[in-house]
Amino acid sequence: MPQWEIDHSLAAIQYWAEIIKVIPGQSPAIVNVAGIAIDNAWPLSNRHPMAATRCRRHSRGGSLTYGALGMVAVGQMGFSAEAYIPSQLPMTRKIGLAPVMIHEIAHQMGIASTIDGYEASPHFARSDKWLDGPFAR
Repeated sequence: MPQWEIDHSLAAIQYWAEIIKVIPGQSPAIVNVAGIAIDNAWPLSNRHPMAATRCRRHSRGGSLTYGALGMVAVGQMGFSAEAYIPSQLPMTRKIGLAPVMIHEIAHQMGIASTIDGYEASPHFARSDKWLDGPFAR
């Protein structure tokens, strides 16, 4: 990996390390990062029925696969090599690796893509309308 990819990945990990603190006496969630040869990114969690919560529940103990509870897979998406600057607005014309990693690590920790009880508004469609759309998995 080029050094800038390592730096951007570490920036994403540091982002969450500043927010989530390991409780003394409990194990941190261990997540591997993998490169994939397609234009996509997603979190994977060891084929566990409760995959989205596996990392959160690890503090009570659990088995590891390849030394981790889960994995974040990031593909070849034409990322910007420019320095990562935290912002809610795009800082370059290309997608940033650090924001993608922050997003996928959030899913790995159990932060969902939808909001339960969300009411539709004129500005935002209900999330279930996407299930049959072009972004369905």
